Amino acid sequence: METVTFTINKSVGYTGKGSAKTYIARIEGTCKQYIFRRDFLDTEATDPQEMFTARRRGKGSWSEAVAVECGLYEINAGCDGRTYRIVWHKDGVITSAKITGERATAMALLMDGGSTYEQARLATRKTNTAPAAQ
Repeated sequence: METVTFTINKSVGYTGKGSAKTYIARIEGTCKQYIFRRDFLDTEATDPQEMFTARRRGKGSWSEAVAVECGLYEINAGCDGRTYRIVWHKDGVITSAKITGERATAMALLMDGGSTYEQARLATRKTNTAPAAQ
């Protein structure tokens, strides 16, 4: 099965922006308390030695990644910000794109109403319509 890989940076021993929580989550719908109903994904260190060294020293950073399938995702990169991404098949190839928080919310609301991810993606996409020729 085809996948796309998302990567985030994790760290230990820093304060302020460097200590922000980072995660990758699949959005399954909405939640009154937390805005989105999320399935947090388990990431793995891209270089385990780098992670173990940082943890042993009590200070340092490392990258973690996870392979994802078609769906709506939230990537909280800590001080680097939060992004929303969609993953879908286009012309037989798995594709990924950034979307706005507004579109992510609209898609989550549609999924709450019983739409599949693909139906919500198609219903919220911009249509490229050219103005009528005169």
